[in-house]
Amino acid sequence: MNDNYQVAIEICQSIIGRKASVTDSEINEAVSKAKILYSDVDTAKLKNDLLSMYSVKIDTFQILEGRERREPWLKDFRADQKTKWEF
Repeated sequence: MNDNYQVAIEICQSIIGRKASVTDSEINEAVSKAKILYSDVDTAKLKNDLLSMYSVKIDTFQILEGRERREPWLKDFRADQKTKWEF
């Protein structure tokens, strides 16, 4: 690991601080600030290494479509005698 990369890691850790968990955007922000000083550092590797050092919070999932809009179709499809479905 070259010296610039190690310093970039340390800068990112200083920007992020001592936290139990961070968000992806906090890591992205730290990486972009470190890249200003060390443009030769591999951004993807830097981010992946930081992701391995911290617990990253993610947002809760969201359902894009409600149950009322779902249309059951499989039973009717399989019940249709004309259809030969071999799955």
